[in-house]
Amino acid sequence: MKNVRTICFAALVLFLCASSGSYGTIQFRDGLTHNINYWIGDDVLADYQTPYMYTTVNWLAGGRIYEPYELYGYENSRINVRGGSIWWIRSYDSSHVNMSGGSIGERLYSYDSSQVDISGGSISGALVSCDSSQINISGGWIEWLISIDSSQVNISGGWVDWLLTIFDSSKVGISGGSINGLNSRDSSKVDISGGSIRGPLHSGGSSRVDISGGSIGDDLELLDESMIQIFGSDFAVDGLAVGYGEITNILGGDPWDEPYRRLTGTLLSGELIDTGFYIGHDARIILIPEPATITLLGIGGLVLRKRHR
Repeated sequence: MKNVRTICFAALVLFLCASSGSYGTIQFRDGLTHNINYWIGDDVLADYQTPYMYTTVNWLAGGRIYEPYELYGYENSRINVRGGSIWWIRSYDSSHVNMSGGSIGERLYSYDSSQVDISGGSISGALVSCDSSQINISGGWIEWLISIDSSQVNISGGWVDWLLTIFDSSKVGISGGSINGLNSRDSSKVDISGGSIRGPLHSGGSSRVDISGGSIGDDLELLDESMIQIFGSDFAVDGLAVGYGEITNILGGDPWDEPYRRLTGTLLSGELIDTGFYIGHDARIILIPEPATITLLGIGGLVLRKRHR
């Protein structure tokens, strides 16, 4: 068991009042609000095995948990990170983490049906969404974002510095923000309606990516049985109009052995797309007309049928 190492008298008093008596950890599970603006050299647990207490822990400027100690949110606890620094956070059950400032040095893990909202601050390691958890990002800076299992990630702002990596049956919605690169794998689903994908967009497995808006700054790379659906109009490949439907590979091998091609057009949002692409294996790009075009195509077909009659 870890030794208790409190830095100041205030921390000692808070430990004696809030702890359940287990040596080496600080526990808050009283339904009250606790403001942390001092250093802590122990694990901190909120509402461990005490559901419906709704204990709140506010992490403020001056607050710090240093390696190897961690902050744990359980049950229905609320953790608000507004300043200071934390080495590692783990969020379980129906707990809620709200980060508007401060820094996380290594990891923020979201498990079960927990929720994480990030509007500011920085995560210089990885933000990992697991199980059926939900993550909403509207600001801040994140080095790695990893979504696995059946989790849901919504990105409307902020900056993901490296790669957005998605596994299993997770879902990611991107309506804003800036992402340096995106890697979609397995049976995951990504919906891009805004924001900026600055680096390559890589899809594999049986993943699906829908693009109706936003900015794609680098190549599309498809392999395995993945699919990218692009909604818009005026599509052309290497300057030749292609209309709508599927674009598949040419040689049937790895995407990087395929000829380099370029797709242009107008997305459903009105933004232009002008990006290179590689398609390998059984992957495909599907070009889907915007609703107005679908309507016109339907009217045109109806007129032709009437003339035929």
